Amino acid sequence: MLLSAIATVTERLRLAASAVIAPLRRPLLLARELGTLDLLSEGV
Repeated sequence: MLLSAIATVTERLRLAASAVIAPLRRPLLLARELGTLDLLSEGV
């Protein structure tokens, strides 16, 4: 959720979450977090 907060106040900074290990996360929770990040960053 830190990336979501950063995405709301940045305009030109590219954010990358390369430390996400998807098989170790709950699928629905991961989808919700990534969807929130996409919504807050306006898909950029």
